[in-house]
Order: sequence, then structure tokens, then C-alpha cells
Amino acid sequence: MMRILSCCLMITALVLISCSSSDGGGVDANLLQSGTYQITEQGVGCDDSWTESYPASVSISGSNVTLNIAGQTHFGTITNGALSVPLPDPWFDDGGTVTPTAFSVTATSATSFSGSMNWGWSDGESSCSGTTSFTGTRSST
Repeated sequence: MMRILSCCLMITALVLISCSSSDGGGVDANLLQSGTYQITEQGVGCDDSWTESYPASVSISGSNVTLNIAGQTHFGTITNGALSVPLPDPWFDDGGTVTPTAFSVTATSATSFSGSMNWGWSDGESSCSGTTSFTGTRSST
């Protein structure tokens, strides 16, 4: 059926929405390093499944974070070891609206993170939902 790739490109661009060192297994987001990250996502939902990989640029200066992916720029902050970027508003995809319902990301080292997102899609007549899991690994500085 539909690919939520554009959804995931946008959401995964927000890879650090709730990156926290207090959720067991994460590291202090202050350790996360700037650079180019290779993002790999696996999604299931709406009678479809996919695996995609693409680059994202992460720039960290003090407590400010800038993420560039797919021509879009997103801004976030690091506070008390946690990195946050606002969850985006719903957006149009494949004739319907994609609404993120839950999102979490954890820094797993100074050069990697992992996370997942739950989302719903609706065109007003039909609806479905899914989950996208992803990892990011720094590929260059």
C-alpha cells in the first residue's frame, strides 16, 4: 500500500525527540557528536513493510542541535542530558494525513542512537497505523 517513507524521513529527521539518559541503557545526550549519520529504518503498517537507509546531518553547538535531512532543517536543545526536538504537526502523505502518536529515541553512544515511532494514517474514509523503528550511526564528521 502506501509508503510512509516521507513520514519517516520527516520524523526520523527529528531523531532526537526524547533522547534521554534516564531511560535505562541510554547515554547522556551531551556526549552525542556532530556529523553525518546514516539512518536505517524498518517500518510496518498499512499493509506494507519496508527498510530504508539515508543520511542526515546533525550539528551540535553547546545545547543547540540542528538536524538537516531531506532538505528540511529542524532545531532542538539539550537540557539535563536529554535532547528534544518538537514533534511535528500531522502532514499529508499518499492521499491522507499522517499523525505521529508516539516517538522515542535514545542515544546509545556518542556516535549512535536508536528509536521508534508509532503513527496513524487516515484519508477520511479509511485509516491504518504502524510503527517505524530506526537507528542512526555517525558515518563521518
